[in-house]
Amino acid sequence: MPRIKRWFPVSHDINRDPEMWDLCAKFGDKALRCWLEILAIADRNEGDVPGSLDSLSTSVAWSIRCRSTKVRLMFDSMMTMNWIHVDGCLKVTKWAKYHITREDKKPLLGSLPSEPSEPSEPSEPLKIKNRNKQTSTTAQKPWDPEDFWLKDLISSQLMFANVNGELMDYAWWEDVSTAVNGIEPTFITRELGKMSAWYREHPDRRPTKKGIRRFIRTWLERAKEQDRRGYVNQKR
Repeated sequence: MPRIKRWFPVSHDINRDPEMWDLCAKFGDKALRCWLEILAIADRNEGDVPGSLDSLSTSVAWSIRCRSTKVRLMFDSMMTMNWIHVDGCLKVTKWAKYHITREDKKPLLGSLPSEPSEPSEPSEPLKIKNRNKQTSTTAQKPWDPEDFWLKDLISSQLMFANVNGELMDYAWWEDVSTAVNGIEPTFITRELGKMSAWYREHPDRRPTKKGIRRFIRTWLERAKEQDRRGYVNQKR
């Protein structure tokens, strides 16, 4: 049985988006609740928001404690801004672009902020363009120019001087980014600083060339989980 999803992607800049501010100025803060409810429904239905517009207006209105007539007007405004559209049923326009599948991944570091005018867009995880199987065990996938900052950051770390070649595999970093739900510059810089301090404090326990990838991956996975738990505790 698939694991139940209890969250969905939302832009980091949703509170700074001018279109969202316009929507809230017109309909009040319930407009933000309405948009989040639409995203939640779409996330459970592969981007679709099933039902007629009238029935959806009633359902969403009940969820956000608002009049259905007002919700229907919110739908119209969102359609005008192309956040949603009707194609058989109501759909979130950019849902597929920001729900990456194994076959259709997006850029590695979903760390770059989304455009302020697109509140439904989360930071994009890894940039993957037609990932082909390697024909040689020594061949490596070229780095995407947008992710050179990570390559430069890794190369600058003295603690990786003896294992640097093992960490220049872009395809591996793509997998790591997918595993931890995105590698942001602030996050990776912070964690590399912690790794460096740990290296200095435990010189006899440094990972070998063979084990360096696993060491970094498990470190980042643990750090992301700690960040997630900290965020959940703050919300309680």
